[in-house]
Amino acid sequence: MSIRIDLHCHTWFSRDSASDPEDLIRNAKKNGLDGLSRNAE
Repeated sequence: MSIRIDLHCHTWFSRDSASDPEDLIRNAKKNGLDGLSRNAE
């Protein structure tokens, strides 16, 4: 079993991206990812 996770994502919460967290989740699901890890600063 393999799990696909993006371990480094940025959203508007990290102040260096304009990405909406909901869009990030939606796109991750659309592209078959199983999880995300937000970059916390």
